[in-house]
Amino acid sequence: MIDIYLNPDQDLYYTNVEEGSKVVDEMNLRACESLLREMQTRASYFRYIVMESYVFFLGGARYKGGLE
Repeated sequence: MIDIYLNPDQDLYYTNVEEGSKVVDEMNLRACESLLREMQTRASYFRYIVMESYVFFLGGARYKGGLE
């Protein structure tokens, strides 16, 4: 579900063509943070870490969770 919020068009993030990075909507980042909090208690630790890294990578500096 998190990947749908980060990439609703299901576009490729890496291509051979030089494109700027795609901007993730602020509302989508908040939804991802909420899903990550739920995931902490329900999913395996490793799955949580991978998804949090994915959100951190695509959300950039606007993602407030994770690294503190």
